Amino acid sequence: MAPPPFLNSLMLSFESLSAEEAPAVAARLRALAGVEDVVVLVEEKVAYLKVDKQKLDEAALAAFPATAVAT
Repeated sequence: MAPPPFLNSLMLSFESLSAEEAPAVAARLRALAGVEDVVVLVEEKVAYLKVDKQKLDEAALAAFPATAVAT
């Protein structure tokens, strides 16, 4: 059996994020190459991601309207 891939955690901070926007934001993040899992917390205006850094489309992530925060 192959070992599971090594994933890194990443947190994105949003200036504004509503409950109505959250599902679409999560879907857009999940669609990015290398993003394996997404949890959006509206009250905190953040998204937690599990990413495969070898596959991550960093240019697409950088174009996303959020700020990456060290975890």
